[in-house]
Amino acid sequence: MLKITKLASKCRVYDITVEGNHNFYANGILVSNCQEVTHPSTPMKHLNDPEGLLGICILCAINPVNIKTDDDLEKVCNLSVRMLDHLIDYQDYFCLPAENFATKYRSLGIGVTNFAAWLAKKGLKYSSEEARSISNEFFEKFQFFLLKASNKLAQEKGKCEWFEKTKYSDGTFPIDTYEKSIDSFITSELKMDWNWLREEVRKHGLRNSTLTCYMPCEASSLSTNSTNGIERPRSKFLIKSNKSKEIPVVTPNHKRWTYEYAFENADNEDHLKMMAVIQKYCDMAISTNLYYNYRHYPEGKIPAKVINKDLINAYRYGLKTIYYTNSDDGNVHNLNETQGCESGACAV
Repeated sequence: MLKITKLASKCRVYDITVEGNHNFYANGILVSNCQEVTHPSTPMKHLNDPEGLLGICILCAINPVNIKTDDDLEKVCNLSVRMLDHLIDYQDYFCLPAENFATKYRSLGIGVTNFAAWLAKKGLKYSSEEARSISNEFFEKFQFFLLKASNKLAQEKGKCEWFEKTKYSDGTFPIDTYEKSIDSFITSELKMDWNWLREEVRKHGLRNSTLTCYMPCEASSLSTNSTNGIERPRSKFLIKSNKSKEIPVVTPNHKRWTYEYAFENADNEDHLKMMAVIQKYCDMAISTNLYYNYRHYPEGKIPAKVINKDLINAYRYGLKTIYYTNSDDGNVHNLNETQGCESGACAV
C-alpha cells in the first residue's frame, strides 16, 4: 500500500510510506519532490550533520526520435551514465548530507523526452496495444543498456560505496518486482540477456544505485521543441506561461505525424497502462499525470468514481506516484502551464 501525506504545498513535498511489493532500489524512501525521484533520506539536525541524508537529483533525458538502432540506443545510454556520474565528482555541494548522498549512493535519474513524438512518427496511437508493445521492447532495452553501462563503469572505477544498501546488490531487478497484473495487457517475455547482466552485477556491482526516473521535462522541452517527457501533448498549439513571459508551443510535426492528445479520452485507463509498461523497467518512479476533459461528462462535472477508478488502477498496475491532475478548460490556445513550483525546483 502506498500512503502519501502532504508536508508542504508549494513544492509538493510528501512523506511516503510503502508497504508491499514495490521496487525501490535504494531502501528507506521517505521524501519525494517532483514525484519521479524516490530517494532515501534522513533528517539532518544541522547543515553539516554527518548522519543526515539529503537526496540530490542528477537527471537527464534522452530523445529517442532519431535513434534508429539498438547500437545507437546503447551508445546514448552509455554516454548519459558516464556524463552524469562524472558530474557527481565535479560539482560542489552546499551541505554534507547532500554530498554524502550524492557521492555514496551515486543515484542517477535518466529518463525519456519527446516520447509522444517517437510514437507519432511511427504512426502509432498512444493508447493502442501496438504502442504499448513497441514501448515495452524499447524500455526493456533502455533499462538494460543503462545498467550495463553502470556495471562497466563499476568495473573501471569501482561500485558505489553504498551499493550493498540497494536491492541490486542481492540481484533483484525491476523486472523481478513489477506488478504482475500488467501481464494481462503486455507480454511478460523478455528480449534481453538479463541472466548474464544479473551475474555481472553480482560480480562487479553498479557504479550507481539507481539509473532511471521519468520526469516531466517541462522547461527542457521548450528549448528542444519536444513533447513533454513521456506525456501526450495537450493540443497542436498552446501557450505556456510563467511569471515573466508567455511562450507559444507547437507540437512537433503535427501535420505529418499521428498524435493522440491528452484530453481526448474520458478516463486515464490507457494512459495508466502505458505508464505501467514504463514503470516495469524503472528503478525509481514516474511523475504520472492524470487528464480530465469536462466535456466528456454529464453537465460538465467529473464523476468521483472516474477519478477513484484511475487512482485504484494506478496502484493496481504498480505505479508509485501521481503528479498533477490536469483538467481542460476548453481553451486550447491558452493552456496556462506553470513551470513547476514557485521556487523553480520542479522545473526540470
